[in-house]
Amino acid sequence: MPQNTSRGYPYPLYTDPQNPPADLQALATAVNNDVAVLDAARLAALDEPTVRVGSSTAQSVNGSTVTPLTWSAASYDNAGMWNAATPTVITFTATGIYLLSTRLEVAVSGTATEVGTYTQMVTSGAFGPTPVAQSLRMSQTGPTRPDLYAIYYVAAVGETLGVSFFHDHTTAKSVGARNLTATRISIVGGLP
Repeated sequence: MPQNTSRGYPYPLYTDPQNPPADLQALATAVNNDVAVLDAARLAALDEPTVRVGSSTAQSVNGSTVTPLTWSAASYDNAGMWNAATPTVITFTATGIYLLSTRLEVAVSGTATEVGTYTQMVTSGAFGPTPVAQSLRMSQTGPTRPDLYAIYYVAAVGETLGVSFFHDHTTAKSVGARNLTATRISIVGGLP
């Protein structure tokens, strides 16, 4: 009686009647069908909702004020998630589990009295928490570059995502080049 591998490829047992042409045809058909399923999944993954927004224009952030960062353009947006009319957020157009990342560059502080900063991804959705990057002291001689990464469940179309920045220095600080990326990695609904 023919057996199957874990991927469904048939093979004859030693005790089965020998029929090499039919056995090879059955194996070739099973491999072809399996590769077609894998290729369809690969092509579908290329169409997952993805957006990458950014800005290279410096944004001044006053001290002791939580400030949403603005984005000036989308370098990639295959699902219409960014709108220039709302430049501080992206709006999810499909539910699912997303991989989120953001990076920003805060200009050299040039002072020894810098106390601290934090950067946070902020969402309107019900699930979280959203990640926070904290720096107890900004660099006096080089830019401070907080990076954030998260996996986030978008439960409803229309949820928004943005990034806020805070510092507690008395003078304004400049946030330079920055980006935010969101890519759906699973359409599975619900969390365990």
